[in-house]
Amino acid sequence: MHLERIEMTGFKSFADKTVIEFDKGLTAVVGPNGSGKSNLSEAIRWVLGEQSAKSLRGSRMEDVIFNGTQERKPVNLAKVTLVLNNEDRYLDYDFSEISITRSYNRNGDSQYFINKEAVRLKDIVDLLLDSGLGKNSFSIISQGKVEQIFLSKPEERRTIFEEAAGVQKYQYRKVEAERKLVRSTDHLSRVKDIIHELDGQLQPLAKQREAALIYQEKHARLKQLEISLYSYQIEQYRQQWQQAEIDLKNLNQEIQVLDAEQKTLTAAIKKETIELDQLNLQIDDRSELFQENSQQLERLKAKQQVTEQQIQYNQSSLNDKHEAFEQQVARQTQLKAELTASESEQRVLLDKLTEIKQVIKHLEQQRAILVGNDQQQVEQLREQLIDFYQKETTARNQITQYSSTIEQQTERTKHWELQVAELSQNLKKDEADFKTQQKAFLEKQHNQQDLRKQFNQMLEENQLLQQEREKLKQTLFQHERDTQKIDSKVANLKHMQEDYAGYFAGVRTVMKQAQRIGGIEGTVADLIEVPTNLQLAIDTALGGSLQHIVVTNDQAAKAAIQFLKQQHAGRATFLPKTNIKPRYLNFQHLNQAENHIGFVGVANVLIKYAEENYAILANLLGTTIIMDSISNAQQLARKVNHAVKIVTLDGDVLMPGGSITGGQAKKQQNSMLARQNELKQAESQLAQAREILANIEAAWQQNQSKEQQLHQQIEQQREILTQSDMQLQQEQAQVQQLAQTIKQEKNQQIILNDDLQQAVVSLKEAEEKLATARANLITASQAIEDTNQALAQLSLSQEDRQKQLQELDEQYNDLKTELAVKETQATQINQQVVNTKKTLNEVTLFIESYEASHNLGVNDLGQLIATLEQTVSDIETLAKQLTTEKETLAQMRERRQILIESSRANEQKERDIIQTAQQSYQQQAKFEAQIEKFEAFIDNQLEYLSEEYQLSYEAATKIAEPIDTATKVNQEVKQLKREIERLGPINLAAIEGYEVLNERYEHLIEQQDDLLKAMSQLKETMDEMDSEVIKRFGETFSVINQQFQTTFRKLFAGGHASLQLTDPNDLLMTGVDIIAQPPGKKKQNLALLSGGERALTAIALLFAILEVKPVPFCILDEVEAALDDANVYRYGEYLQDFTENTQFIVITHRKGTMEHADVLYGVTMERSGISKLASVKLSD
Repeated sequence: MHLERIEMTGFKSFADKTVIEFDKGLTAVVGPNGSGKSNLSEAIRWVLGEQSAKSLRGSRMEDVIFNGTQERKPVNLAKVTLVLNNEDRYLDYDFSEISITRSYNRNGDSQYFINKEAVRLKDIVDLLLDSGLGKNSFSIISQGKVEQIFLSKPEERRTIFEEAAGVQKYQYRKVEAERKLVRSTDHLSRVKDIIHELDGQLQPLAKQREAALIYQEKHARLKQLEISLYSYQIEQYRQQWQQAEIDLKNLNQEIQVLDAEQKTLTAAIKKETIELDQLNLQIDDRSELFQENSQQLERLKAKQQVTEQQIQYNQSSLNDKHEAFEQQVARQTQLKAELTASESEQRVLLDKLTEIKQVIKHLEQQRAILVGNDQQQVEQLREQLIDFYQKETTARNQITQYSSTIEQQTERTKHWELQVAELSQNLKKDEADFKTQQKAFLEKQHNQQDLRKQFNQMLEENQLLQQEREKLKQTLFQHERDTQKIDSKVANLKHMQEDYAGYFAGVRTVMKQAQRIGGIEGTVADLIEVPTNLQLAIDTALGGSLQHIVVTNDQAAKAAIQFLKQQHAGRATFLPKTNIKPRYLNFQHLNQAENHIGFVGVANVLIKYAEENYAILANLLGTTIIMDSISNAQQLARKVNHAVKIVTLDGDVLMPGGSITGGQAKKQQNSMLARQNELKQAESQLAQAREILANIEAAWQQNQSKEQQLHQQIEQQREILTQSDMQLQQEQAQVQQLAQTIKQEKNQQIILNDDLQQAVVSLKEAEEKLATARANLITASQAIEDTNQALAQLSLSQEDRQKQLQELDEQYNDLKTELAVKETQATQINQQVVNTKKTLNEVTLFIESYEASHNLGVNDLGQLIATLEQTVSDIETLAKQLTTEKETLAQMRERRQILIESSRANEQKERDIIQTAQQSYQQQAKFEAQIEKFEAFIDNQLEYLSEEYQLSYEAATKIAEPIDTATKVNQEVKQLKREIERLGPINLAAIEGYEVLNERYEHLIEQQDDLLKAMSQLKETMDEMDSEVIKRFGETFSVINQQFQTTFRKLFAGGHASLQLTDPNDLLMTGVDIIAQPPGKKKQNLALLSGGERALTAIALLFAILEVKPVPFCILDEVEAALDDANVYRYGEYLQDFTENTQFIVITHRKGTMEHADVLYGVTMERSGISKLASVKLSD
């Protein structure tokens, strides 16, 4: 075997990767001082396991890493690999090439590799053990090593010879054996102490074991019985549960049938209600039509009466008109007579005027006569006198005629005035009555409209109430179901709460027996109230602490624990209020949390609890912070250096120290807090549901009451409306009849007023004509008298004539005046004639239009008769129609009554079904509660089997015994529990403890024997190794001594040297002295020689050892530095003699050594601080 190459990277001055290949023979490494030559030998020692930095010329191990220069940065890794050629299998390693690598990082990481596989340093040491290679072997000798050979103590110098003797492995094994022996001695001492201690424990433990075995026997029987009993009960409850499921399924089917029947009935009721509503509307429409037809019949009857009255009136009017026609005809005759009279009077007046003019003329003639010719005047006067007599006679006849006419017209005027006054009085009375009846009719009509509006509103309200009733019925039905479900849920949750379902067996047992034990305050879950949004966070923060039991003091906790032990009911954690102290957050941490985003609060502050429980909750939650999210929680955790427990609202936990717990289970199980919140929520929902149900029931009752009251009001209103319609029809007929009467009276008043006016006009005309006639009579009589006087005057004397002339002048003046009056009367009579002609024309026109008016009246009368006949026919038709409608209404009312009775019957059926359904729902809730109870009981039994005996139901049934009656087994179980209780405290661990302790005791006895035996064997082995070391050391020392003497003489060219043992009788501990006598000097100790002599002597010893035990390669670092050139030359020749068996790598700067080298490597520093190599094969 030989060193094939060395690879260095970052080791000291070899910054770059450097590979040095070595051949067999002598290789010299040369270079100036400080170039890094010695780093090569140190690299080899370092890779072989050197641990001392000082041995490598450093203060710490990282000094072996290239530390950089002014021009180059430091590196972080030093790595050296030795590649050994192991083809001759010199090393016990099945590889032809072995690479040993060591690397070191500035961070302190150190690694070792053999053939690139990571190994320990011990593996490298074991590989090179007794091979002559190693960090401290004589195969690697540096400058200081030569001096150590002659400066070290004899006992220290012994190491070189031991390595050459190959006894290091025996020494190593002996050291290991000594350590083992020391350990065995210590172990033996402990074993003896333990055996002594165990010996005192075995006897009482044996008694406990016996009691425990009895307990086990009884407990095994109890276990068997309980497993059998619980399996039996689980099976029984499972069967009951299955039966309840079947019953519930059947009940659900019945409920579905009831629901279907209810829906059918509801649909039928709804259909009947709709039909009833439609029928009510039809009845109302028919009733309204019937009332309208009745009103129309009454109107037709009233029309019949009015028509009959109109016929009667028209007949009377025709008669009156005919009478008026006859009167007008008579009047026409009268008017013609009057016209004739007026014309006659006109003529008379004209004649009178003529006469007066004639008289005036006569007077003028008489005057003329008196003045002149008397005979001619007499003749004229006589003629005038005759004319005046005729006029007088005519006037007298006219006065008689006009007086008779005035008398007749006066009587007629009085008659018409009496009729007009009577008719006016009747008309006034009828108009007042019409206004009163019309006002009453309008008020009744308005009231009728209000009644109709109220009736329609009642119908609409009734329809709304029916719709509301249907909605309330459905809502009531649904809320009853919901309330029953919530009630069942509350009962189940209360049962679970009272039974402490989900709690550990020990906790459940203590809480159920809290009164008996005493001092039990409750579980932590019972003593707190948690908002719903914080439930998951508090649940997570408390965890199992929710089931901790708060007690008043230590005695209560002790009593509860004793009870659990006696009952073998499990374990529980107790929190005595007298012991528990509150815990608080660090003020700095609290301040940081409060100012951090997402901070919800400190856990114990966010929940509600009694003040007396503050210490308990502050102890459990006082140092727990609640955050809104995991992101904010992580930021706060880093801020407080992971020193506080943080819980998020989602249940993530950040523990002090940095661990994080989170996630979510597939199925979220309700915790105690969740169940409490669920119970509170369910109770609140139940209270609200019951309140809502009560409100709905009240609304239902109120709706029913309203509907009944409204139905009565509708019937009353319908009856009132019918009566009001009939009264309104009668009132309307009376108003119409009265209006017709008033109309007739007004028409009659117009006719009477016309007749009265005509009578007044005729009377006035007659009176005027009478006055004219009388005036004409007076004028004629005066004219006769005047004429007679004039005739008398003509016969008078001159004196008389003069006197007559004077009288004639006076007459003349009077006649002139009368002439003026007569002319005025003439004008008046002319106007009267014109008026009479006009009136006559009017009468003539009336007479002429009478026939057309009469024909029109006859036609109107015919039309009225036809209208009367049609009205009578309409009355008969409408009466028949009313009879038909009345029958139809009766049928519809009968149908409505049938529908009402059917609807009531269906509603009663529906109420019966609802009542049955409610009973079914109650039964359903009962079944569901039973099922939940069975499930809870089965779960509790399964949980008991699982917690108490770690058995599933299937496993329990396999080992369960058949049971006839559960009562007998229960009694036996109770008996066994009492017997177990009488056994007192049982240390079940005593059985196993005794076995373990006894086994341990026996094992320790055996171990003691084994230790004594092993110690004896170790001593024997150590003795054998000492013998072998003594033998080998002695033999090797003798051979090396002889060879040393020979080598010394060769190197010194004479002289004498030997090796001496300081204590030949103790070869295990003896030191080695070197005695040297160079040529020409006395024999003396090595320390007394010169430096060169000591170095050459040490080299002679090295070569002697190599002669005795060659090594594969040898590293010599400037060992010949102290020699002179002649000795250096001999040193070089001697090295050449050993190159056949040993590969030499010498680090030198001596020329003589270089001359004998086969390969020469030069180490230089082209750049400051970085070593470089250059090689030369001198053999070439």
